[in-house]
Amino acid sequence: MRKLILTGLAIAFGLLAMAQEKTKQREVGLSFSNLDQFGIIYKVGDEKALWRFNAVSLGGSENKSENLLDSESEDTRNSFGFGLGFGREFRKVIATSLEFRYGLDLRYNYSKYENQNDNSVYNSDSKTNRLGLDFVVGLTYDISDKLVFGAELSPGVGYSISKQTTKNSDGDISAKSETKNFSYGLSNSSAQLTLAYRF
Repeated sequence: MRKLILTGLAIAFGLLAMAQEKTKQREVGLSFSNLDQFGIIYKVGDEKALWRFNAVSLGGSENKSENLLDSESEDTRNSFGFGLGFGREFRKVIATSLEFRYGLDLRYNYSKYENQNDNSVYNSDSKTNRLGLDFVVGLTYDISDKLVFGAELSPGVGYSISKQTTKNSDGDISAKSETKNFSYGLSNSSAQLTLAYRF
């Protein structure tokens, strides 16, 4: 999986270098999904086709809860995740300032979750790697010469591998498991809004 990720990044940077040699149009902006996830998107190309580079779903959290009857008992949960993607987008003019866009994105997501309890015999952690291919369908509206608003849906397919590890109080591994998942479809979480600056 690590080799696949490195290969994908090398291809993405190579495509970016090639695309910048004959650049006519660039866009950089913010993307929003499901009103609780955001990311940065960069596009480069010409008025008919652009390469897309996404950094999405960057985030994490740490939650601590304490048993008020037992001050030595504290439960800590940590989570972290990020997503990267690149692809190709094509545009066709529908009307003045309005374009139809379609294309493909290759996406990679990583997430990690840890659960630790001071008085628990067991502590656990889980790591998930997901690789997906999304079809992009949407509209682009030019607010001005420099500002672009976009809306898109991304039905797609994905394959993920999750590894769970449970450790006892001595730090020794007591259980280990792996879950593989293939998914496909379209949901409201795959809807994305973008606001970008064109230069």
